[in-house]
Amino acid sequence: MLALRGDQMLKTLRHAKLDNTYEAELRKLIAVDLMLVDDFGLDAMDAAESRDAYEIFTERHRAGSMIVTSNRGPDEWRATFADPMRAQSAIDRFSGNAYD
Repeated sequence: MLALRGDQMLKTLRHAKLDNTYEAELRKLIAVDLMLVDDFGLDAMDAAESRDAYEIFTERHRAGSMIVTSNRGPDEWRATFADPMRAQSAIDRFSGNAYD
């Protein structure tokens, strides 16, 4: 199990891009059986963070379980992504098999 805040997850991936460990960090996030992301979507994401969040949601959709806590409902997450199309795709994958 891996538990982290949404902003920490995105910050970790941003730093991993700078030191060329992005793929390894992404694989680590995807490989765990259960991932808990706390406080997701509190702040607006830039384009890179939006791509990273999309990558996590789409890959976790196939790889394992994910628990996301947020002060916003999934219908409000769209506004936090830089790209509304990518946001909708991530939300669809996440909420398609979700329990509320």
